[in-house]
Amino acid sequence: MSEFFPQFDIAALFILGILLVNFTLKRQTYLFQTRLYRSYLIFSIVSVALDILTLITFQKAAIIPPWINYALNGVFLAMQFIMPAFFATYMLTVMGKRIRATAGAFLLLSIPALVGAITMLLFNYSQHWYFYFDETFKYMYGPYHSLLYFNVALYAAVTLMATVIVRKRINKFQLQAIVSIDIIAFVAVVIQALFPSYLVGGFGVALCLLMMYLSFQNPNEEIDPLTKIPNRNSFHYNTEHMLRKNPDVSYLLVYMNIEHFKIINDLFGARIGDRILMRLADQLRRYCRGIGTYGRLEGDHFVFCLPDDTFELEDFLAQTDKGCLRDIVDYDVRVTLGLYVIDDRTIPLNLMCDRAYMALQNTDRDYLTRYSIYDNALRASMIEEHEILEEMSGALESGQFILYYQPVYDLATKKIISAEALVRWNHPEKGLISPGKFIALFEKHRFILKLDYFVWETACMQLRTWIDQGMVLFPISVNFSRINLYNQSLLYDVIGLVEKYGLDPSLLKFEITESCYMEDADRFLSVITGLQKHGFTIMMDDFGSGYSSLSMLKDTPFDQLKIDMRFLMASDDYDRGEVILSTIVEMANRLDLFAIAEGVETKEQADFLAAIGCDAAQGYYFSRPVPSAVFESLV
Repeated sequence: MSEFFPQFDIAALFILGILLVNFTLKRQTYLFQTRLYRSYLIFSIVSVALDILTLITFQKAAIIPPWINYALNGVFLAMQFIMPAFFATYMLTVMGKRIRATAGAFLLLSIPALVGAITMLLFNYSQHWYFYFDETFKYMYGPYHSLLYFNVALYAAVTLMATVIVRKRINKFQLQAIVSIDIIAFVAVVIQALFPSYLVGGFGVALCLLMMYLSFQNPNEEIDPLTKIPNRNSFHYNTEHMLRKNPDVSYLLVYMNIEHFKIINDLFGARIGDRILMRLADQLRRYCRGIGTYGRLEGDHFVFCLPDDTFELEDFLAQTDKGCLRDIVDYDVRVTLGLYVIDDRTIPLNLMCDRAYMALQNTDRDYLTRYSIYDNALRASMIEEHEILEEMSGALESGQFILYYQPVYDLATKKIISAEALVRWNHPEKGLISPGKFIALFEKHRFILKLDYFVWETACMQLRTWIDQGMVLFPISVNFSRINLYNQSLLYDVIGLVEKYGLDPSLLKFEITESCYMEDADRFLSVITGLQKHGFTIMMDDFGSGYSSLSMLKDTPFDQLKIDMRFLMASDDYDRGEVILSTIVEMANRLDLFAIAEGVETKEQADFLAAIGCDAAQGYYFSRPVPSAVFESLV
């Protein structure tokens, strides 16, 4: 039996060597429990057991029938044909996202191993192709015994070739693992050739045990270097495995980020920002340990997945606020969450994350909202927004945007004195799309700059048309989006338009809301005074609807004041509303501002406005926004 010991010594050295090399990478181990892994593990255990059992039966050859020794060693060597194929298939599966290996390719790859195993089991006992025992029961090689070595070398070459193909995109652990096992396989073949008295079984055992160890490593497992928790790839692998393993459990996917994290970094420095991220990662690790998966995707974006009956939303937010973040920096650090209940496991995990992220984005609409849940209504809204973004450029080019005009009436004479241009999207399939559905979205994606220019030019064209037709001329007011504050060519553009159409600049009025003032007060003042110097009329829009209206009115030399009736109409105490409205109108008169009330819906409101000295009004009581042809008929 002593002749069999060296092969196990060599096998042990191989295994210890590869363990030491891989442990130096300090990668987190992960149980890659796929169907392939389970088969792989079973084969490895059986192979080791058969090798040991074969040695025992050799030693007891005098009392054990020869066919048992043939059967045991035959099955063991047949497995040595199959195990390298398992390894190659395993590694190709690991690299499956980079090498589009199909099931057919795996099957083709397994043919040599299956042929070798079948011939070993069916024909070796009669033909002695691979091994036999002489009359003294000494183990002897058959003529095809070298195919065992060729089999190991073949699959080592396959994995090496795959490694070369993806060498520029493969991570360090993958490269180390594949190259190490290839070296072991080739060395095993060389040693077997140099020392023919050693059985190949020992090297097969070494290969099996090494592959079993590698099965406990996920070559795609990467730990985020800052927070020391799984990164995007790791989270995907871990979560996909958890969902497959627990098909009957209902899971919740949560996408999380830190509100205004860039501001925190700017105010307190990247070092404090990193501490916050690490503390948040520690909380996720404690919260999800043993029940779910978690990871850091990028920046301040984290994600975790756990059974939905284990997640207490308010408790999680309270823990995060109190114990996780606020003791690091004197700032209201808040996290927001997007939740997606996994109700369809057939969709890819990255799409599940997208849905949770869509829910997270929905929290931006209200500061008090800390979380949002993905549902069909949110999905429909997001799809609609996506369709709008996809179609907006083509819609502008094809003339789908049109202007409606809402007349402004002088309250003393009850005659039209001007009009407000309001854009409408006349979609060829959906009909008129409300501005409330696309204006904010256009602002977010800066398309509003193009739309604003279109509105301004169309209004100028309309004014030119009325002049050419000899109609009574009315100024047109247009809206001014806050993004235009940063439009370097703004003044050049609007001056160019009035010159192009031969208009007096006073015919084009700009309605500006307090959001522009709040964005950048100094820049705001510079822009509007520049417009006024060139003869354009500036109107303060929606006065009374915000918090900075009085400050804005004090600091900015507006020409006209547009009062929002809606903030008064929402009150149950109408008398108090009338007092406030009277005061605003009186203030406008004393500041020599032309006062216009918008949102007038009843005759009583119109009469009251006239009685308190308001100059003009617009609203549904007088007229809804109408196409230009209808507006002309009202004049």
